[in-house]
Amino acid sequence: MSEEELRKAITELRSFESLMEELRSRYQLILASLNDLQVSKSTLEDISKAGEGVELFIDIGGGVYGKALLKDTNRFLVNAGSGILIERNLEETLKLVEKRINDLNTARGSLESQMSTLQAKIEESRGKVQALYEKLRK
Repeated sequence: MSEEELRKAITELRSFESLMEELRSRYQLILASLNDLQVSKSTLEDISKAGEGVELFIDIGGGVYGKALLKDTNRFLVNAGSGILIERNLEETLKLVEKRINDLNTARGSLESQMSTLQAKIEESRGKVQALYEKLRK
């Protein structure tokens, strides 16, 4: 057993831990997006029940909201990416939001699996580092 082996094992462990932090960051982004979409879905469902002329608060930005009267409750602008907005009716908008929720849940499941696998590798790597360290101490 050499110090070089220990250094390599420590480098591998740090690499795994760095990757885990990246996966955790992605996971948090997915959870935030899921939460945002769930709120959108709930709001759209409430709008569909309320009908024309519903009053609601709109996000102006920076934690500021303004009261608005929604005259047309069947037309919405949906972000298609790259700053492109597409007009959709209520039913299409709800389906799109639900699809995005499903896609994010799939991505969340995949990330959870990757994180679980990586956690096992981290634990194995920690054990290896500890064993190498103990052998070098003797």
